[in-house]
Amino acid sequence: MAPSSATVDDQAVASSIVVQKTPKRRWVSYLWDTFDKSPEERRLLFKLDTAILTFASLGYFIKYLDQVNINNAFVSGMKEDLGLYGNQLNYMQACWTVGYVIGEIPSNMLLTRIRPRYWIPAMELLWTVLTFILSRSTNATHFYVLRFFIGLAESSFYPGMQYIIGSWYRKDELAKRSCIFHTSSGIASMFSGYLMAG
Repeated sequence: MAPSSATVDDQAVASSIVVQKTPKRRWVSYLWDTFDKSPEERRLLFKLDTAILTFASLGYFIKYLDQVNINNAFVSGMKEDLGLYGNQLNYMQACWTVGYVIGEIPSNMLLTRIRPRYWIPAMELLWTVLTFILSRSTNATHFYVLRFFIGLAESSFYPGMQYIIGSWYRKDELAKRSCIFHTSSGIASMFSGYLMAG
C-alpha cells in the first residue's frame, strides 16, 4: 500500500524542522548581560545605561538623601536649635508621607500626558528649591507645610523612573538595571550619616 500524500507531506515538514538549541552563554554574561549581544545592541545598551540608568540612580540617590536627612538633622542639633519637642519629628515625617502618597497617582497620570524629560526634572527642581527654603525655616509649622510639599514633588520620581526603565529595557535586561537603581537608595542612607558627621 502506497503512503497517502498527507503522510508524505507530514514527513517532509517534520524532516525540515530544525530544533534550535539555545546558544551557550559565556560566564561573563552572568555578570553583565551585554557581553553576549551584537556590537550594535551593546552600543545601544551602553547609551541607555549611561543616559537613563545614570540619571535614575543619581536622582534616586538625591531623592532618598533628601528623604532621610531630617532624621540625621534632628539628632544633630535641629531639635535644640528650633526648640522641637515630643512627636514633632514624627509629624514632619507623616506630612512628607501624606504628600508623597497623595502625589503618586496624579503625578504618574501626568507623566503620560507631559513628557518625562520635562516633568521629572521639573519636579526635581521643585523639591530642590523647597529643600533650600526648608533650611531657613524657624518653627515646626513651616517644617510641616514644606515637608508636605517636598513629599508631593518627590512622589513623581520613583514610580516615574520605574516606568521609564521598564519602557526602555527588555525583560532579560530589566532586573540588573532595577537592582542598580534600588541600590542607590541604600547608598544614600549610608552617605547621609557621613554628611551629617563631617
